[in-house]
Amino acid sequence: MGVERSTVTRWEAGVTEPLPYQRARLAGLLGRSLVQLEELLRNEAHDDQLSRSSPVVVVDDTSDSGSLGARSRARTHALLSALPESDSARPRYLPPDDIIEQCSELVGSSSVQMVTGPVGSGKTLMVYHLATVLADRADFQLHSCESWGAVGFDLAAEVLRYASLPAEGDALLALERAGRTLNRPCVVVVDGVNTRFHFDEVCRQVDAAARQMIQGRLKFLLVVRTPPDADVSGYPVLAAAARWDRSRPSSGSSQLEYWDLAVARRAWDGSRLACEPRFADLPVTVQRLVQIPVYMRLVMSAGLTTSRGGINPYRLVEHCVRSVLPGPESAADARLDELAESAEAGAPEPLPTLQHDLVHEYLLAKRLAQRMVDRGRSAATVIELNELAARAAESAADRGVFDFVVHALEDTDPELAAAVAVSPSIDADITLPFMLAVSSGAEFVNEHVLRSCAHRCRQEPILTLARALLATTGLRAALGANYPFWLIDLLRQSGPAIWPDLVEHLETTLDTGTARDVLNEVDLDNADEAVFTARYFFLIVTGDRFAPSIELLLGHAEWRVRAALAAGLTDSRAPRNPSTRGILDRLVADYDYKVRAAAADAIGRMDAEAAERHLATLLTDENWHVRGRVMHGLMAGAQTSPAAGALADLAARIIASNPSWHTPPAHIARSMHRFLLMHGVPRPPDEANDDARRRAAARVARAAPRGTHRLDRPQDDHPTPSPRRGEGVAGLAPATRRA
Repeated sequence: MGVERSTVTRWEAGVTEPLPYQRARLAGLLGRSLVQLEELLRNEAHDDQLSRSSPVVVVDDTSDSGSLGARSRARTHALLSALPESDSARPRYLPPDDIIEQCSELVGSSSVQMVTGPVGSGKTLMVYHLATVLADRADFQLHSCESWGAVGFDLAAEVLRYASLPAEGDALLALERAGRTLNRPCVVVVDGVNTRFHFDEVCRQVDAAARQMIQGRLKFLLVVRTPPDADVSGYPVLAAAARWDRSRPSSGSSQLEYWDLAVARRAWDGSRLACEPRFADLPVTVQRLVQIPVYMRLVMSAGLTTSRGGINPYRLVEHCVRSVLPGPESAADARLDELAESAEAGAPEPLPTLQHDLVHEYLLAKRLAQRMVDRGRSAATVIELNELAARAAESAADRGVFDFVVHALEDTDPELAAAVAVSPSIDADITLPFMLAVSSGAEFVNEHVLRSCAHRCRQEPILTLARALLATTGLRAALGANYPFWLIDLLRQSGPAIWPDLVEHLETTLDTGTARDVLNEVDLDNADEAVFTARYFFLIVTGDRFAPSIELLLGHAEWRVRAALAAGLTDSRAPRNPSTRGILDRLVADYDYKVRAAAADAIGRMDAEAAERHLATLLTDENWHVRGRVMHGLMAGAQTSPAAGALADLAARIIASNPSWHTPPAHIARSMHRFLLMHGVPRPPDEANDDARRRAAARVARAAPRGTHRLDRPQDDHPTPSPRRGEGVAGLAPATRRA
């Protein structure tokens, strides 16, 4: 509307009314006719307006009808009731059950949760679904940062205003007093966190609220658009409440991802009309596009199920915007230019039937791309794109604009896009990787552009550019015979930081011939290169013809190389066959305890036959570090190995039968008690180990909310009692066979 928030507040309170020239636009935003708007304006207060335009709200608990919870419940119910019926929406909403379960913790022990996800992944729809399914357990407030503008705001005052409660004096103290009246959880949802300013402001104020209010019934759910990743390290109370870990940037949040092809197929085929094609009959470009939920909604609403000359997000949104523009088709271009100019000026005109961030970002990108095309190949074009990329690295909203600009250049002038990509003044650390990430496989990302980017990687170590290159299609064809040499140079230049991206790339492109060329270039005398080859042996040196290379790795003088083979055995992609069992046999008998410890770590993720054969040997190893890593490996494999329960039961019997385990070192004692507690095996009282037992119990209790699970004992109709003290490990053979 282009008015201040205080003006809207006065409209809601009935103090003033919209001026005549504002009413047409307001009616369009509210989805009402002018007559219906006049009827709304005649009501005395905002609550009465909502009650007349939606079903009557019935508050179950009349004793707190004036409290924060009841008023929030009433307004949220009215807002949700005004939404279109979910059954009629296309595609039908598919709630992510795992994330719904994680967010449900807000009703229980958690006080703050974050939901992150890229644009169009269904974050807002998930919030509506959550508020509906948990309505009988908690009250909800639905806020959006977009309505607060780009200036300072007071979150506590907004929460009180939502419930029509006065913010007398300090708003945070007033909110604390209102929070004491809650008789069940009240979840404050803050959606639309799309910019760095909003993210920092919301986190700062939620952090302050978490310090101030410790009673625990007022909860916060932050819905943050990514990329970039949500880093809350500067807000210690918020980070602790959300269980954020600096080493894992995605921790502390529930991540919404785009659909895979299977989910997209289910969503499309379950929502399509009889006249629309099946998912399998859609063009490949459309199939990939509709893996993004919002784009599937746009494709279905626009009827755009064909792909003349290809389709990208920019073309799709433009088609949808053109379809809702009023007036003749001949005036659509002029109208689009007007909308783009208003978007650049910061006062976008809303399109009532298309309410999404994508529309504003598309309009702004259209204006910027047109200006770049008009300038042509110039330094000003590259500078403007570099500046936009720098903002996109800090703001999810600017990242959306950048992506649309690249798609617009791809659509209107691919030669200009290619020229910008190979320009020496383009930022190779931010702008160029962003361009490759957006348009992998696009027309302008040709062999010349890929070779130029690969050459820049050789000249200087640019990790972000190397990662973007490895994720593109066509790199191998562009480099030709130089491909394996470039990979090895990249490995030597970037080190372990590039390993995960390099392995993901090799999985999709490597064949036997290329594997041989890569192996010929690797210097196995170099410890770092040998460690990489050993860690991912199942990609590079798999098969009988590479057996001599495996022997070289097993006999390598550097212990890290042999330990890397053990780490490779824990990888879910490593085969479980006689060759890998032979590798484990050699590693368990290694002379270096660090290599045996690495093999012990892998024991919980090996097949049952290989693990049972070595479990007793590792648990009675002369080095206690090796023994401790066995328990760590068994607990680590508890969620992935079907034989984990049987192996844990066997390990518990070995521990009980071996006298050396009666007086282990203190740190191993804590690991042992934690393992036994999680496995459910009682331990006889032992005053010497009481402290270790208490520490282990506390560690298990702390780990429980983070998803740790108890190792289930195997079912046995004829359980065998644990061996008596002094009975050797040899007496475990029958139990071993049964396990």
